[in-house]
Amino acid sequence: MNFDGEGPGLGAAHAAPNETAIHGEIYRARPEAQAVVHAHPPYALLCGVTNLEFKPVFGAFDPSALNIILQGVPVFPRSVTVTNARLGAEMLAAMGDRDLVLMKGHGITVYGPTVEAATTLAIKFDSVANIMWQIALSGRTADNIPPEDMAQYMRPSRGESRQRGGWAALPGVETWAWKYYVKLLEANNIGLPDDSGAD
Repeated sequence: MNFDGEGPGLGAAHAAPNETAIHGEIYRARPEAQAVVHAHPPYALLCGVTNLEFKPVFGAFDPSALNIILQGVPVFPRSVTVTNARLGAEMLAAMGDRDLVLMKGHGITVYGPTVEAATTLAIKFDSVANIMWQIALSGRTADNIPPEDMAQYMRPSRGESRQRGGWAALPGVETWAWKYYVKLLEANNIGLPDDSGAD
């Protein structure tokens, strides 16, 4: 199947997924994207429909999740099913130069250089949304990280003079995170899909 959802054998026993344009338009526009994850996590949905602000209220708890907040969380403001290239282009415009977008009244879309990286980013994004929602639900106000603590996460990466805007990804971090999530699935007796095509 190509980026437009066309390919041999479609239309009889098989059809392109309804939201092929989400994936296809990202792959077409972002050569660095080797994997796209689109999902409907409930906390992201709640944050989106209530216009909840993503604030830097934690640091050492999860610096890589803090990085999502520091880089900004763009919002695709339309609650529509992205079924064509025009809507896919609108979503990409909302995403800007980020590797993720919160789709208001819908879900999230992220991409990465590997399946593991994209999946880990989606899980982290959902974790951030969960924390923001739980804080809002508590009715209390969380303070932003103090500037002196934030400075630790804004320091230059190795060999770079510019500020990095969060916690830099070190070699092997994605693999470690992926293995951690797989172990959580196994601990809860939730197996990964096998190669037979059955979920």
